[in-house]
Amino acid sequence: MAETAETSKSALKKAEKQAKMAADKAAKTAKTNLPVGGGKKTDDIIGITSSKEADFSSWYQEVVLKAEMIEYYNEISGFFILRPRSMFIWDVIRKWFTAKIDSLGVEEVSFPMFLSKTSLEREKDHVEGFAPELAWVTKASVSQIPNK
Repeated sequence: MAETAETSKSALKKAEKQAKMAADKAAKTAKTNLPVGGGKKTDDIIGITSSKEADFSSWYQEVVLKAEMIEYYNEISGFFILRPRSMFIWDVIRKWFTAKIDSLGVEEVSFPMFLSKTSLEREKDHVEGFAPELAWVTKASVSQIPNK
């Protein structure tokens, strides 16, 4: 019993240390200037510098960053945080879309967010184009996930 309590204390200290390190890293990341179009940093830009007609992608990125609609989440590449303005817009779109789908009589379904490698292999012909967007989850907490 005492050994379990010591293990629990040790695990708790380790978890606290990891949480503090993650919080420190997130705070540091939040202070980092993120590149916008053309290698410029968001704090270096007073207005929108990209032309919508010439480079729509850079223009759009500047607009959503300067409008504080999104914030990049640097912990994981490709992830971002939808800020309140974006969430409002998303909520309006979602409600409109849901009403349209409901009016057509479409029934909702929910698919699993995580699939095993075996399941994915069975569907490899359908998944091929999505390979760059896949994230392989190999660990849950401290346990390794079996590769099935």
